[in-house]
Order: sequence, then structure tokens, then C-alpha cells
Amino acid sequence: MSFKGNVPAREGSERRAMNAEIGVNVAVGPRRHMWESAASLLFPVHCMSCGAPMGSGLPGDLLPGVVPCSAQWPGSLCAGCDAGIEYAAGGVCLKCGTVLGPGAMSIEGCSSCVGRDMPFRRAVAAARYDGPVLTLVHQLKYSGRADVADVLGGMLARRLASEEFVSEVDAIVPMPLGTWRRLVRGFNQSELIARVVARALDCPLVTGALRRRSRVPQARLDRASRLRSPVGAFFVRRTRAIAQRKILLVDDVLTTGATAAEAARALRQAGAAVVWVATVAR
Repeated sequence: MSFKGNVPAREGSERRAMNAEIGVNVAVGPRRHMWESAASLLFPVHCMSCGAPMGSGLPGDLLPGVVPCSAQWPGSLCAGCDAGIEYAAGGVCLKCGTVLGPGAMSIEGCSSCVGRDMPFRRAVAAARYDGPVLTLVHQLKYSGRADVADVLGGMLARRLASEEFVSEVDAIVPMPLGTWRRLVRGFNQSELIARVVARALDCPLVTGALRRRSRVPQARLDRASRLRSPVGAFFVRRTRAIAQRKILLVDDVLTTGATAAEAARALRQAGAAVVWVATVAR
């Protein structure tokens, strides 16, 4: 049996809903093709890491091999870049998050953190700071691509969804930037990432409470200098927002852990009951 003319509105809406639910992209006529062609020219979607073209950006209209980050977080990665991400999965120090190797686990600390004063209970990261992740972080921090925070925040939120301690978190606090650096950059990349995580985990976001004194950017320092530099770099402006709360401190990258430790120390001194650290990359 064949039908001519337009599909009834109710039947058409139900069919579109069903197609969307199961991920099927069905063209329903020449007008749809015309619209998709126009959209691919006016609103092209590219891989947020390598820039490869990926379709028009319409729901379900991604080219073969494209890996959507999530329906909840805008942005997509091509299959090649997604395969190039080394997601954190086991073989890590359960204290500082350092990757130790397949099957290796450490609860008391590893060679990177044993014997050091770590004011946070745990540090977790979504992926290694390499390949596409490094590219995405650099685009966010140094190229003004604030939209990349949606992808990175989505990666971190999915990583945290598997952690039991997340159910205990009372508030999410982003790692602050110094005043001058924030003015130059136009935004705090950690805050943008933290907003995505807070929305995904349905947890309050506390901004402006943890503050940072202006110092030399960590990216310009060697490891020894990074371990010394953050001492006294943070303070809490509104202790009532922190006191007696279990805090998840969110940042983009964890290197030596010195900055995270000093920020966590300031939060603990302000009365935080517990501090966990979560970063996109390690």
C-alpha cells in the first residue's frame, strides 16, 4: 500500500520521535534534503579536535564514523580522535590519580605522592593529557574556544558517574584563575567545565568563594618550581559557602598535584569537611 501527500501531523511526530529514540535518520521528502543541504553549508559541524567535517549539525545528520559526545553536551569528535583518547580506566593511584600501569593500584599513595601532605581525599581524571585531549584543552585555554568546555565537561562528568563518592558531594568548586589572567582570557576554563559537571550531576556550583592570588602561570614552570609555587596561592572569601560541606574541586589538568593540594588546603582551612579533586586530564 502506498500513500500520497503529507503524513498526518500526529503520525509524523510519533514517527520522528521513534526515529530519534533509536538513532535513525530518515529523510521524509525533497524539502528535508533541501534543508539539510542548506544547513550543511550554513551550519557545518567539524570535529572539535582535528577539524574534520562531520555533517550539517542537524540531529541524526552526522557523517559515518562520527562519535557524538552526548545528546546532553554539544560537540562531537570524529572516530579517529575519539579512538586517540586514552581514557583513565584502572591502573591508577587511588590517592593522587597518577597512572601506574595495567593492573597496578595504590590506596596509600604512589611514588608521586607518598610522604606528601595531600589535603584532598582523592584525585580522579577522565583521560591522559595527550593527543586529542591536549589539543582540546589548548583550544579552550589558548584559542578562546569556550565551546570546547562542553566536550571536556561531558568527558569528566561521565568519568565521575562511576565514582561512589560523587553521591556524597555537597558542592562543586572550580579552580579559580588570577584576576589578570581571567581578564585576558575572558573566562575561567575550569569554571566552564565545572558548570557542565554540576549540571550533569545535579549538584550546586559555588563560584567566587575560592580565590587565587596572582602568581606566575604553572605552565611556565618546571616540576620543582611547580611544587614550590602554589604555597599560599589560595584563600577563601566566603567561608559560609564552604564550611562543613563536602567539596568537589574541578580543574582542567592535574600535573604535579601541587596546585590542587594548595587549593584543597585553603578549602579545608575554611572548614570544608572533605575535598575531592576531579580533572579532565592527568
